[in-house]
Formats: sequence, C-alpha cells, structure tokens
Amino acid sequence: MRTRARRLFVVALALAFAPAAAASCSLRTESGEFGDLPDRASFVDNNVSLFMEVRCGGLDCHGQVGRPLRIYGQTGLRLKARDDGLRDNSPTTDEERTENYRSVVGLEPEALSECFESKGEKIATFQLLKKPLGIENDGIRHKGGPVLRPTQSDPGWQCLYGWVSDNVDAAECERASKITP
Repeated sequence: MRTRARRLFVVALALAFAPAAAASCSLRTESGEFGDLPDRASFVDNNVSLFMEVRCGGLDCHGQVGRPLRIYGQTGLRLKARDDGLRDNSPTTDEERTENYRSVVGLEPEALSECFESKGEKIATFQLLKKPLGIENDGIRHKGGPVLRPTQSDPGWQCLYGWVSDNVDAAECERASKITP
C-alpha cells in the first residue's frame, strides 16, 4: 500500500514538472499556481545538485529515505539498488539528479518561488536557505548544525543562494562540492 502511494506521488510530481522546459518553470497544483521556479537544467548543469549530493546527501543526513528533503548520489542514498545487494558506487545518474531537483523544489515551492521571483530578496522563511545557516547567522534550527555562512567567502552559500535567486555560478557550486562536511 505504501509503495503504491509513493508511486502515485512520484507520477503526480513527474506530470507536474513535465512542462518545465523554459529558463524557469511554474508549478501548477489543485489550489493554483505557485509561480516561477528555477528550472531543472540550472540545478543540474550549474552543479547545484553536485554540491548538495556531497554536502547534504550523506547517509546520516539528507541521504535517508524518511527525510522530507531527500538527496540521492554516488556517496549516499541511491535511487535504485544493485541486483547483487552490494553498495553502488557508480556516478550519480541523471535520474537521481532529477529526483534531487524534485525534492528541493517540492519542499517549499511557494517560498522558493518568492525567493526566485524576488532575486533572493525574500528568504526570511525559506528553510532551504535558513536551516543550514544556524541560529547565530539568522537561520533556524538544523539538526546537522550550521553548515553554511551567508558570506562571499562561503562557496556553498554562494551556490545555493545564487541558484534560488536566479544568479547561480557553476564554478562556485563546483568549488563548494569539493568541501566535504
């Protein structure tokens, strides 16, 4: 029963994201439209997914099945298990990066849309940006503690904030992906 419900949810998400071919997408739901969101290509092509796989996707963090923000990747949770039951250390697949994108935009689509449309001005309640900062940097409680700092010198912050504000720098995201937690 649980697997069937999950499949239906994944199918619904896939249908919701099917029209996302422009520079940004607009997520439609029963209650209306959330607004413009950063697109999948900017998430994957600019190494945002790579950054999140390395910094957030460990098996003890967001690389767990039960997490609302679930990140798949080579060093963490895999979308498909190997037939022989051994650990799959192959590179992250395009399908896994697509699921990472869906997980991120599905977490708080309204807040992401506000942030994206305001070019990063409206981040006050957006958990994706607030949780990794920690309370001392105007963030909110994060079980993993503060992992980013809202400064020019933190490539992780520049990567994530750049993506949600429609000004992502692929080089910063790649640099951030080389800093392991």
